Amino acid sequence: MQTGLFKWKPDYDGAASEYSKAATAFKNAKAYEQTISSLMKASEVQKKSGSSMEAAALIYKELKEFHKIANLVEEASNLYLEHGVPDTASIALERAAKMIETHEPERAIELYKKACDVCEGEDRVRHSAEMAGKAARIYIRLKRFDEAAEHLKKEIDHLSTVNHQGQLNKLMMALVLIHLHQDDFVAADQAFKAAFSYDRFVESEEASAIEQLLKAYEEGDQEAADGIVKSPLFRYMENDFTKLARDLKVPGGLLSGKTEKSVPNATPSGEGDVTASGGGDAPTGADKGPEEEEEEDEFAGGLL
Repeated sequence: MQTGLFKWKPDYDGAASEYSKAATAFKNAKAYEQTISSLMKASEVQKKSGSSMEAAALIYKELKEFHKIANLVEEASNLYLEHGVPDTASIALERAAKMIETHEPERAIELYKKACDVCEGEDRVRHSAEMAGKAARIYIRLKRFDEAAEHLKKEIDHLSTVNHQGQLNKLMMALVLIHLHQDDFVAADQAFKAAFSYDRFVESEEASAIEQLLKAYEEGDQEAADGIVKSPLFRYMENDFTKLARDLKVPGGLLSGKTEKSVPNATPSGEGDVTASGGGDAPTGADKGPEEEEEEDEFAGGLL
């Protein structure tokens, strides 16, 4: 990009175009390291192009270097924000988070949370709720229930402002399940009662199911709880929430309506006792029948 007598300014756009062409050629040849190098040079001559960085991140996916995807897209999102395109930034963050959440779940959470913050700043309430919810679901898989409850509550709070009632009811069921997995009945009950302020929640099927589940949990009735979480309302929730329902254990839970099995051959005290040597021993003299006594008497005097 040298200047000359008839060229006073470097042709950055032309250079970026050539680097992009080189990147395409390297990619077709599966020379991925050179592809990334060309894309990063294209980004540099374009004064840090976020789109070129995103393209490089896709190559890192081919190389299964997932941590580099997160770092690169996060940098790209910062550039988008600097250039006043927050929508593009949040989309890039969400796309990268989805790409890495299986392999780098904690980094994926960070990207979802950043996307959530970007959307909040732009008053994109529904999308902000979605990003908080995606972070919550990963926290559930990691069994980090405190953070899961926090982010699910954030999703609920956002959705409550846009009157998304059907989804809200399902999320309230999930929030109660999370608190019960924490063995925190009080928090579960408080979350349930707080939902009474949501339009038509009280008369919903979900509210009735939650109330029954809380009652079974409080009474330590594992059998009742199992029956409730096997109902269609719980079984057809999102997969992460269904697993919470399926794995719910009631502390000290008892199976109602069932008694301990009796021990086989057990008899009331003092009746039918057997000796320590086992129940198959021959009867003693006191217990012999008449026929047995006659057989013994026949030889009582010995042989003649």
